[in-house]
Amino acid sequence: MKKLVFRNIIILFFLYSIPLIAQTNGQFKGFVKNASDYSPLAGAIIQLGGTNIQTTTDINGYYKLEAPEGTYDIIVTHVGFEVYKLTFILCEPSKKKVFNFYLIHGINW
Repeated sequence: MKKLVFRNIIILFFLYSIPLIAQTNGQFKGFVKNASDYSPLAGAIIQLGGTNIQTTTDINGYYKLEAPEGTYDIIVTHVGFEVYKLTFILCEPSKKKVFNFYLIHGINW
């Protein structure tokens, strides 16, 4: 009886652990700078199109985001600069990706 209970506990542990392992998030980071003078752009918004995942850059223009595997549009915006859009595939969550952006002055609606 004890062996049966122990075996069932082990089986349940593994069954509940599988979704946690399968939903590993990938991480990407980088910076956002002004393309004309390479100064950092604090407060730029980096978002993944079609999701509610987003962040803003810190005072030095750096950001970091986590997302599950998939294909995403990274959309980078900042007041007074043109919108930058990049499509990429996040397929290896264990590897960190670096995306640096240089925004051009322009109209941002």
